Amino acid sequence: LGREQGLMYRESLDENAGMLFIMPNEQIQTFWMKDTKISLDIIFIFSDWKIAGYSENTQPFSKARIAIDKPTKYVLEVNAGFCKRHGIQPGDKIIYHPAE
Repeated sequence: LGREQGLMYRESLDENAGMLFIMPNEQIQTFWMKDTKISLDIIFIFSDWKIAGYSENTQPFSKARIAIDKPTKYVLEVNAGFCKRHGIQPGDKIIYHPAE
């Protein structure tokens, strides 16, 4: 899937799965839920892999812009409620091991 499509059109997402967006620049990142059938938590991550903030329980099919007021390099989409279930907070550090 490409960055523009993200998780659009998916019927479900495994509990511990998600989609990581690696953006070309650290800047204000803006997402929307148009054509996305499942509710998501969208986690915005600084270039040092610390969580800047997140938007919980996004509304499927919404054209409303989703962003935070801090420039970020990475964005992670996971199932709605993931942040709450796992106690994720701004300032937490992400550990990322790229697949080979």
